[in-house]
Amino acid sequence: MAVATRVAALVGDHAPDGPVSPDEQARLVEDLGYDSLRLMELMVSLQIEFGLEPFDEGEVVDISSVADLTVFITGRLDHRASGRGGSESPGTSGSTGGLLGWLTLPRADAGISWLDDSGEWQSTSYAELAAGVLATAGRLRSQGISDGEVVSLTLARVDEFVTAFFGVLAAGGVPSPLAPPLALGALDNYIDHAAHILGLADPALVLADAGLVDHLTAATTRAGLTCPVVELNRSAPSRSVATLDNPNDEPAQVRADPAAIALLQFTSGSSGRPRGVRLTVANLEANIEMIRSWLGLGRDELTVSWLPLHHDMGLIGCLLTPIVNQSPLRTMRPDQFVRDPARWLRCFGNDRAAVAVAPTFGFAYTLSRVRPEALEGMDFSAWRVAIVGAERVDPLVLQRFTTLLEPLGFRLEVFRPAYGLAEATLAVTGTTGEIPLAVKPDWSTMVSGELVSVLDVATLDVVPAGPGWVTCCGAPHPGLDVVILDDEGLPLPRGHLGEIAVTGPSVSTLAHLGGSTSSATRLEGTQLRTGDAGFWYGEQIVVVGRSGDSLKVRGRHVFAEELEARLVAEAELSAGRIAVALGIAAGRETVVLVCEEKLSDVRRTEVDAILRRETGGAEVRIETGPRGLVLRTSSGKARRRELWQRYGG
Repeated sequence: MAVATRVAALVGDHAPDGPVSPDEQARLVEDLGYDSLRLMELMVSLQIEFGLEPFDEGEVVDISSVADLTVFITGRLDHRASGRGGSESPGTSGSTGGLLGWLTLPRADAGISWLDDSGEWQSTSYAELAAGVLATAGRLRSQGISDGEVVSLTLARVDEFVTAFFGVLAAGGVPSPLAPPLALGALDNYIDHAAHILGLADPALVLADAGLVDHLTAATTRAGLTCPVVELNRSAPSRSVATLDNPNDEPAQVRADPAAIALLQFTSGSSGRPRGVRLTVANLEANIEMIRSWLGLGRDELTVSWLPLHHDMGLIGCLLTPIVNQSPLRTMRPDQFVRDPARWLRCFGNDRAAVAVAPTFGFAYTLSRVRPEALEGMDFSAWRVAIVGAERVDPLVLQRFTTLLEPLGFRLEVFRPAYGLAEATLAVTGTTGEIPLAVKPDWSTMVSGELVSVLDVATLDVVPAGPGWVTCCGAPHPGLDVVILDDEGLPLPRGHLGEIAVTGPSVSTLAHLGGSTSSATRLEGTQLRTGDAGFWYGEQIVVVGRSGDSLKVRGRHVFAEELEARLVAEAELSAGRIAVALGIAAGRETVVLVCEEKLSDVRRTEVDAILRRETGGAEVRIETGPRGLVLRTSSGKARRRELWQRYGG
């Protein structure tokens, strides 16, 4: 389609009085009724449609007609094609407007909604958010925040979190999200966790909800820091308060340096204490563009999320990506989802939301709490994408979820099993809209460097009940190179078990902050050695578990996640209430099961027998107790290393 035709079509679609078919001489304001907000929205649409950098206000001031607009866009395309417009590789500002590009021409007709404590949805537009971001950036610069300084933040309301996060970025600082206390149990545990994170981050300022200021002040003191802890809209002690009208405010940045650090995010800490991962603007932009392209995320498609904002999946996949795309976003807190998962489903069944992101747990929990009669009258046919990741993807859970919703328009192809990790920003691999595939390997052939024998393969609609099945997680996203390495770091042939390694523009190549020096995830030059074990099946990656959460028995690897899956399938233990830790104690292979429910003598004997069978006769220890016995990270993963130290070492 010619540029003139595409421009005219967008002008007509956005016309204030409804879709029209304007001729090239039609004037935008006088003939078509465009006001400033509609013009702003139109320019963002043109930028996205043609993959151009955001337009400066001075460039568009003389545009009055459709013909003028066509000439302007054609010139920008020619400018880009000649090489004068900068790089057009995935993730650069040339293709998406960059991480801060949305601040230049924010949409007034779309934005973010969140669920308040009364159960009502509250909303704010991207235009309103952009104004708040720029005001916050001005205050931060006036309060002395310098380029590259870290600002830690923990804010429950998504609009305040977005204002703070992008405000820090626009001020030239580095935002570093911190988990709220709800995710970590007892208050003293939270202060200890926060002190560890803050000690590594060494922030110049901490922005917090009013109820957390005292607790985080205690955490900074415990960490030996003197940085102020303040509410978002309050000034730091001994620093002046800035407003947008203050002529001394330094201007916010809307063209971020690709090499600048844009985010300090912390790993979940499932295999040790959390580590800080420093991501550049280029890392974030590359991964966000990968996700947008992978999903084909539409301009008006509604994304719904209940994932925590401090975690990579919730932050990058569910928050930053829709914001950069300027598509509608609806969020709720994890505790709000847990109290009533039907509210999450209603966003899709009643309000025609299109995109969801969740771990397998979210779908399993929904199945346990939502009855079919609660879904009467709903229509899930608009649900287009459900990314499943962050933990092992259980094919039978996805199968059961589809059975529940399929009569109401849901399709199994909606599921997109995926693999990723914080050190690669987020996304590494993912399926592309076909019915997901699962394989049943011969677990006795799980020998590092050796060919994995696959006993059976099936699409998720026909996977039979029973243990041992693993969902394939798709192919690498364009721009990422994924290989399987042997114990010496050499590439293995397809189908062989080894360590997954990733190279590409979204991989952080900066030294990590803190954490265990023995962490399995590490950098070798620019290659990220993930510490995750897997193999290729065809063109898809199969992730079988963490190398550090495995036990070598008679030459083969036994993985904690597979043992948990066996116990759920065969002994009917609850998936969310158990954790397995593996290691060597007193010179003998040992498996520890931590279980948050009482076991009768008969059931304990059954569990013991399953674990001994699967581990070749290893010593088995079973610890039972109330909720909270399984130590978990701020994102809900079992802290296996700490469980081993407590019960096995």
